[in-house]
Amino acid sequence: MRVQLEISEAMDMRTRQGLLNALVGKVGKRMDNLLVPLELLSCISRTEFSDKKAYLRWQKRQLNMLEEGLINHPAVGFGESGRKANEFRNLLLKIEESESLPSSSDGYHLNVKLYEKLLFSVFDILDEGKLTEEVEEIHELITSTWKILGISETMHYTCYAWVLFRQFVITGERGLLQHAIEQLKKIPLKEQRGQQERLHLKNLSSKIAVEEEFEDFTFLQSFLIPIQRWAAKKLGDYHLHFAEGSATMKEIVTVAMVTRRLLLEEPQFATQLAIVTDEDQIESYISSSIKNAFAGIVQDVDATADSTHEHPLASLAEETKKLLKKDSTIFLPILSQWDPRATAISASLIHKLYGNKLKPFLDGVEHLTEDAVSVFPAADSLEQYVMALITSTCEEHIVDEYCKRKLTPYKVESVSGTLVLRWVNSQLGRMLGWVERAIQQEGWDPISPQQRHGSSIVEVYRIVEETVDQFFALKVPMRPGELNSLFRGIDNAFQVYTNHITDKLVSKEDLIPPVPILTRYKKEIGIKAFVKKELFDPRLPDVRRSGQINVLTTPKLCVQLNTLHYAISQLSKLENNIREQWARKRPRENFKNNKSMDEHSKVTLHKDPFNGSRKDINAAIDRICEFTGTKVIFWDLRESFIDNLYKPNVSQSRLEILIEPLDLVLNQLCDIIVEPLRDHIVTGLLQASMEGLLRVLLDGGPSRLFLPGDAKLLEEDLELLKEFFISGGDGLPRGTVENQVSHVRHVIKLHGCETRVLIDDLKSASVTQRPHNFSRSSIKFLNLLLSNIGYSYKPGEPISVVFEIGRIAFLVEWHQRPQNPKNPIVFFDVTIGTIPAGRIKMELFADITPKTAENFRQFCTGEYRKAGIPVGYKGCQFHRVIKDFMVQAGDFVKGDGSGCVSVYGSKFDDENFIAKHTGPGLLSMANSGQNTNGCQFFITCSKCDWLDNKHVVFGRVLGDGLLVMRKIENVATGPNNRPKLSCVIAECGEM
Repeated sequence: MRVQLEISEAMDMRTRQGLLNALVGKVGKRMDNLLVPLELLSCISRTEFSDKKAYLRWQKRQLNMLEEGLINHPAVGFGESGRKANEFRNLLLKIEESESLPSSSDGYHLNVKLYEKLLFSVFDILDEGKLTEEVEEIHELITSTWKILGISETMHYTCYAWVLFRQFVITGERGLLQHAIEQLKKIPLKEQRGQQERLHLKNLSSKIAVEEEFEDFTFLQSFLIPIQRWAAKKLGDYHLHFAEGSATMKEIVTVAMVTRRLLLEEPQFATQLAIVTDEDQIESYISSSIKNAFAGIVQDVDATADSTHEHPLASLAEETKKLLKKDSTIFLPILSQWDPRATAISASLIHKLYGNKLKPFLDGVEHLTEDAVSVFPAADSLEQYVMALITSTCEEHIVDEYCKRKLTPYKVESVSGTLVLRWVNSQLGRMLGWVERAIQQEGWDPISPQQRHGSSIVEVYRIVEETVDQFFALKVPMRPGELNSLFRGIDNAFQVYTNHITDKLVSKEDLIPPVPILTRYKKEIGIKAFVKKELFDPRLPDVRRSGQINVLTTPKLCVQLNTLHYAISQLSKLENNIREQWARKRPRENFKNNKSMDEHSKVTLHKDPFNGSRKDINAAIDRICEFTGTKVIFWDLRESFIDNLYKPNVSQSRLEILIEPLDLVLNQLCDIIVEPLRDHIVTGLLQASMEGLLRVLLDGGPSRLFLPGDAKLLEEDLELLKEFFISGGDGLPRGTVENQVSHVRHVIKLHGCETRVLIDDLKSASVTQRPHNFSRSSIKFLNLLLSNIGYSYKPGEPISVVFEIGRIAFLVEWHQRPQNPKNPIVFFDVTIGTIPAGRIKMELFADITPKTAENFRQFCTGEYRKAGIPVGYKGCQFHRVIKDFMVQAGDFVKGDGSGCVSVYGSKFDDENFIAKHTGPGLLSMANSGQNTNGCQFFITCSKCDWLDNKHVVFGRVLGDGLLVMRKIENVATGPNNRPKLSCVIAECGEM
């Protein structure tokens, strides 16, 4: 102990001898602590020191002790008159008389300071940051002074903690801080102290300077408040004070929280500190330090703004993100041990501070400038990092509290998305112009023998891909809505391209010559043809459009088909490429709570964004294949096939003469058409050949004579034609050919039947109404008559019903059909924009399509309900308008043409195809293929015969309703043929 306190052996001997001399004659009396320096001053002379300087230092130390105990911190105060000599003598007198007080009460502050000095002996002389090896022995010696100096256990741990902490502040040695924490934790709480110790501590007080004033503190407060304030100061700016790392931060937080809890028991601070919880204290440290650090970042960014090309807000976002990363990896794991909300507090405050700087910029931006392109991604990246950090590190209730209620989103995506939409719309307008220019320059010649499609589609894809690349080159935040807009624009471009091709095709009726006049028969010489001069030239309808038809040669039609196949085959690749780029651009889609930041993010990408163009291209391929076959048979080979086959009779002009020209055409088709479309176009030629053969057999005209014995020859010709298309297995599948040939085979078999038998059967059935005795030939004949209207005779069905259906079906103009008073009448009240456009009144063909009509009627009246709520067309929009073609509506599920529901479930089958698309104003079911009817429908604006037998016609518009339909038809449209003004069914019902 003497060595640790740096006391020489000679000085130790002098002190001991002086104390022995002072105690002579005072046996049994107490020596006060302050008498020790007086006795030493009187007993030890100058001669006992080797030099004068050593004596003066010793003498000064004794006088300092007297000054500390008698003047600075006397046991009894001076009063108001100051430090006068007589009062000093009175003070000495009072000290001599206070024999009854314990010695520890004499000069409490001096005793504590002496005890502190003793405690400092635990540090190594050579390394003040470490404890000496003899620390335990020194503790035992120091403990022996407790009674003399009036030190209790609480005072010891408090003083020792203070000494260790003070030494840590001086040396920065982390081990001392850990020892100090151990001592702080050993300080007994109030209820753990004895009654005598509590009274003793209550009598001890001191004055400490606080903000230029002196405050009275208890013993614990006088030691712990400086520790607590020092720790709070460091933690209030922990980014600055612990910039190199968090090696000691954890211990400092522990010191702050332990001292806080001890001070809570002190009367003056209990009410003040109890209001603030541990979590609130940690939050105050985080808030203070984050604000200080952010202010420093703002100052640094402003200082370097002139020397960098990047916008200050973009730089600030990057630096702020770095601050949050550092906070989350170094400091927040420590603070989270005391407050689980630490990460959310830090992240949300940083989000708010940057948001305050960002808001004026967002309010003022109007175009995608360089500054906007620089700031938007940086701000959005910061916000997404904040969200990801909170959701990944905090519990669910904390995430809900901060993400959904306390965080105010920047809405960068909303502002950026609006600007991107403007850009997309302008780019799509340019793209459509280039697409139209490319197709106008198309000559429909194959690029090469390997690339058998037109050059225009390559140019279109180049234009589309450039637009996509430019879209993703915009390094700004986007929502799925912007990508959906791009998808719609591209989809519309391919639809425009496809429509340009199909618009050049003439109607099927322009290719097929008019039906000859009916053949007359006489029975004088048996059955023979009565040849009569035709009333009109059957070529007249063809002359009007022959020039347009001749331009569409078979090779050009094949190139068009190849081009459309190339277009649809590349769509999936294009879609996947766009989705991959989108996934790289928006990895945040994986964040589980991303939706909580912005309601717009609830918009999702379309599952099949090119559904419209795929449907149009497939429909165009079907139409061109059908057109090509019809053109070959009824136009190119009209003379040899339609005009001269079986003329004047079967035996003189057999079908075998057509095999060679058909073979030449087939070779030409197969040389040009791509492999995936080969069977498709050959099937079109097969269908047209069967239609041509039926035309010859059923509408042969007065120049052809068929005898019952010709049935066998006709069957041989049909077999020859069938085998030609099968080509020994190299052609079409046998099953496909058999299906096409079967219908014609029934007709040929009827040629071998006697007319008398068929007439007698029909007469008998019309009388009895029950065709029980029909022959097989009569049933085939009846089905043949009804097959063209999509109706099949059911054995046992009343013949009057069959005749009535047949009579109705052979009406030429369905859009002008006489109204049936038994059919229901429904109506739509339509608004365009916000202006009423009028009422569309419609008759539903319940007499022909009862199931389809009832589905439509219930959606009009609202009778169909889901969960007790009416579901139907009220409030539904016309979402697709194509002038001179149709207006489409009914998707009250999704509103974009992809929704499907019916009163029978999700979808229902095609009822029949009796009614045809003969003109404007016909109601027809929209579908996505066979037997996929739901709620969507369209109204024809013109004759659409290519839709026959594919879409069910179930009603027609009445009277002035056509004028309202024309108003809708003439509304300007945008991408995907969607009207730019909303056309809404404001009200609907049954009349």
